Amino acid sequence: MAISQLVQLPLDVQLKPEANFDSFWAGENSAVVDALLRLSESIVLQNPIETNFYLWGAEGVGKTHLLQALCNQVGSKGIDCVYLPLPELLKYGPEVMQGIENMKLVCLDDVQCLIGNKQWQIGIFHLFNRLRDRGHCLVVSSDESALQIPLELADLKSRFSWGLTFKLESLSELDARNLLIDHANKRGLEMSEEVADYIVTRARRSAPELLTTLEQLDLASLSAKRKLTRPFVKDVLDW
Repeated sequence: MAISQLVQLPLDVQLKPEANFDSFWAGENSAVVDALLRLSESIVLQNPIETNFYLWGAEGVGKTHLLQALCNQVGSKGIDCVYLPLPELLKYGPEVMQGIENMKLVCLDDVQCLIGNKQWQIGIFHLFNRLRDRGHCLVVSSDESALQIPLELADLKSRFSWGLTFKLESLSELDARNLLIDHANKRGLEMSEEVADYIVTRARRSAPELLTTLEQLDLASLSAKRKLTRPFVKDVLDW
């Protein structure tokens, strides 16, 4: 991630190096991934296909991963960009965003955190306009659609409806099973479909949570020198 010298933020946000498009299990969200890949390529060519993207969906569908992947992709080409998690930023005043409009790409995560905070809504509204005036890109994420998010500032809600909007779908049972088996294989673990199905029917279909569960099982398997059988998984996870 390249940061302009004009931007002075009070928090140091580090992008996860593993956050990339290849490591994202797209499933039913392949169209979203394709659109963001096209966006990253167009930003690098300094001719963005669209300046405003709105991603929304339930917790755990991969919104943060995709925003960070987009910044990693664009930043690796030497383009000024920044990823901002709003829950961390809201402890400061919106004036901390001074100069952010100089970024070619700004990714704002969890804009639903703006609900009830009129001061910050006004700040994001002005940032939106400054970025658009410069032809720079703003990509935001939320757990609610642009039409349903109950922002008090109607003009900001309207702005979020501009551009392209994508809903991220939760993993299907099949996708969740395949994700577990694929990542288990990458770790050198043998996981049967039966064991994967057993996990999927009891865990939340969130890629981060499933991978955390897999890591827990990997460590337990190494420690106990046992294969991932259904009884072993049940014992480790206390199910």
